[in-house]
Amino acid sequence: MSGYYFTVASLPLLSYDKFPFIDIQYFLQTCKSHLQKNDFIMLSKVKIDKLSKVKPCSPAYARYQEWEKSLRNALVMLRAGKKGVDAKAYLVEGREIFGVDKIARQAFEEDSPLKAEHILNRGRWIFLEELELGHYFDIEKLVIFYLMLQVLERKAIFDFDRGKEYFESICKSVNEKIRSGVKLYE
Repeated sequence: MSGYYFTVASLPLLSYDKFPFIDIQYFLQTCKSHLQKNDFIMLSKVKIDKLSKVKPCSPAYARYQEWEKSLRNALVMLRAGKKGVDAKAYLVEGREIFGVDKIARQAFEEDSPLKAEHILNRGRWIFLEELELGHYFDIEKLVIFYLMLQVLERKAIFDFDRGKEYFESICKSVNEKIRSGVKLYE
């Protein structure tokens, strides 16, 4: 795999506690102009909330997906136990990863859904930081950076001011499409 020295060096440092100075669209545009075509196609399919089989798949994304499956399965087990339902029908095939059950339990026991979401996102962030070790200027670094941006975007949606701004931008976009005659549903 190629080294993407310029691309990685041009990216800002990300922090879970600060909103990034780069948005996802800008990041993808930058990558599109600097990455090999196959690497960009693979990178653009990386989604933090979808556990689909992406071909080709980077090793970092495959590891993240396994971790996320394990987290979701741990949540399923907790929710099913609370409702007295058999969890087997709701589990996704994947291996159990050490430590995710603790994150799932902390989120599950939280009274506030917003605080529970924060616990889950913080767990994702910590896993991605660990996954980042040893990756400096390769495609894996960019995959992990993209996943981190998605965690920050997800976190921002739960911020009232940013959420309101995001909602208004969606409404504006839908209204513009309606005015221009674009069918929203077919």
